[in-house]
Amino acid sequence: MARRCTRAAITPAGRCWPMARSAPSSNCRMTAGMPPAPRCLKVKRFTVDAGHYFDQIDSTFTFSGAPRLTAALGLNKNPTDKGQSPVVAPARGAGSLSQWVEQKSNGAFGVAVIVPSASGYAEDSLNELITAPVESGKPLRYYIGAAWSRGSPYASKAAWDQFIAAESARVRSPIKIELK
Repeated sequence: MARRCTRAAITPAGRCWPMARSAPSSNCRMTAGMPPAPRCLKVKRFTVDAGHYFDQIDSTFTFSGAPRLTAALGLNKNPTDKGQSPVVAPARGAGSLSQWVEQKSNGAFGVAVIVPSASGYAEDSLNELITAPVESGKPLRYYIGAAWSRGSPYASKAAWDQFIAAESARVRSPIKIELK
């Protein structure tokens, strides 16, 4: 569920725009009518840990021209199946973007993107977005996660928001161990 909810796009001059779809190892595609962007290649590396509600993703963009671009990762504003009459509650936290979605008959679910290097937020008619700077050849690390009220310990918006806040704090301040 979380993978289909994330999207990423980059443009020159710090402007962010959503892409129609984001596929691993694909050229960055842009929406018609946008200013030209540098040709870029994006490679994604997923790290999935069993028993965790967040997966780590390292997206490495390779481009020329501008020294730094802006990436936008987002959540669809209407993420449910047809006929579910969703009530979507988006939230912006310290380096995170999340939703809690109540559905008519399929239970509720939460989705989130945590970006430790986040620089801001944006939105368009279809997506809520969190932005972060990227440099060519250097990975952008972020985390995506999801939980369902019928299959996880997070059965309410309050529980999901608390978990996201704790996970966001954890990834922004990793444990460092030195051996002497």
